[in-house]
Amino acid sequence: MKTIISISTLISLLFISCAVKLPKITATGERTALENQIVGSYRMIEEQAFMVASLRGEFPTDSISLTQEKRRVLLAFQRQRFNADDVTEFKGEGTVGEALDGFLEIIPNQKYESDSIYQVLVDKIVAEENEDRRLIMRRIIELHPEIDPNDKSKVGLVYSRMKQEASQEGTWIQQSDGSWKKK
Repeated sequence: MKTIISISTLISLLFISCAVKLPKITATGERTALENQIVGSYRMIEEQAFMVASLRGEFPTDSISLTQEKRRVLLAFQRQRFNADDVTEFKGEGTVGEALDGFLEIIPNQKYESDSIYQVLVDKIVAEENEDRRLIMRRIIELHPEIDPNDKSKVGLVYSRMKQEASQEGTWIQQSDGSWKKK
């Protein structure tokens, strides 16, 4: 009788251990609520800006009423789109990187140091892009009273991650310790 109980207990344990398998838990890069708000706001503002831009192409510009702030953000998105090829090229050449604060940073290299015309162009495009990013980030904060204006650095960090993820391989990316690494 003891043998039968032992065997049935052993068989039960085998079935239980086979039937119950603990799932492997893997940490993912899920976004925080603040990150979701910022990314969602960015996408919404971008979509609105392009909708207004396309309407302005079809109708007289007087028919669309925009606040001064909306107009500035619209122009920022338009200029970003216009400068996108240059920014991508500068990143690919290693002259520009995505910093942690959400802005582009110039990373001087041989071409930048030796070609004054190229240097002027890079400086101009980076200054324009950073001004556009500043306007957009400020607008995101303004649209969300729940985002503390003192969280400006957090907004920049989220914006930076978004831009870093969208950057091509080989782009310089600033790490959390301040160092730079190619994507």
